[in-house]
Parts: sequence; C-alpha cells; structure tokens
Amino acid sequence: MHPLAVRLQVGTLELSKSKKKLEEEGKTVFGETEFLLLSVMFFMDWFMMDLIEVTGLILLIDLLVKSQRILAMIGLILIGIIEIPLK
Repeated sequence: MHPLAVRLQVGTLELSKSKKKLEEEGKTVFGETEFLLLSVMFFMDWFMMDLIEVTGLILLIDLLVKSQRILAMIGLILIGIIEIPLK
C-alpha cells in the first residue's frame, strides 16, 4: 500500500477516535481535518478517482492556496488533469 494511503487511513482512525471522545463529552467539532477527509471521500466517489490521485489533487490545491502557482501548474500537467484538446 502507498505510504500516503497508509497515512490517510491512520489519520482517519485517529480522527474517529478523537471525535468519539469529544461526542462523549457533549462537544461537536468540524475542523479542517474532517473537511479534508470529506473532500477525499467526495472526489473518490463522485469522480471515481483512486486515493493517490485524490491525495495528489489535494496537495496541488494546497500549493495553489499557498501561491505556489507554477509548481501547481507543473503538477497538474504531470498528472494529466489539464488535458489539451486535440480536436
């Protein structure tokens, strides 16, 4: 299994443990990590992407947010999300 996939699984497990503990205390938390995991699940389900593609996409979005546009564009071209129309 790819190291990123392993890290995401471990992170999901830890998140569910901490969320369960907070719910037992009567608190609800919807943080950045949960949003990230929901985004991963959405892309995997809706666009039928595998975990590696989704992780790459999220890392590229993170580069864009951090104003690393050139690196992000190179990454998008390399993984083939930007398709140059041939017709």
